[in-house]
Amino acid sequence: MTEKTDPRMQVAPRRPYGTERHVKVVQDSFTSTGEMLRKVSRGVWTLAMAGESLLLFRFLLRLLEANPNNLFARLVFRLSDVLMIPFEGLVRNPSFDGIVLDAEAVIAALVYLLVTWLFVEAIWVVFYGKRRKEVIIEEERR
Repeated sequence: MTEKTDPRMQVAPRRPYGTERHVKVVQDSFTSTGEMLRKVSRGVWTLAMAGESLLLFRFLLRLLEANPNNLFARLVFRLSDVLMIPFEGLVRNPSFDGIVLDAEAVIAALVYLLVTWLFVEAIWVVFYGKRRKEVIIEEERR
């Protein structure tokens, strides 16, 4: 009669004496690497979403004709200006009666989203994709 054990525990009967051999996976490099990569990916996505949020607020504030002298609007514009540097002058932002459709912010948000996705995927391919599985085991004989 065999008890239910940890799914990572493998039990194989030994033929000559009828005893059981328990092999337990102590460390799996794929698992530890995967956990570390998940944390790094989550951090990268969190930073990217903070930047995306700034660009979204910039787009909405300009669309709704926000007062640029307002503290919140000034903060959003100054912080997002750093993200907008590579896109300055890329396209003309259409405007009508003071309302500005900030096309550069939309393009910037899409580009940063694509770059973040490619960066995270590259991290996974480089550090997880073709690793050889290394397993450290403990063995008990009964």
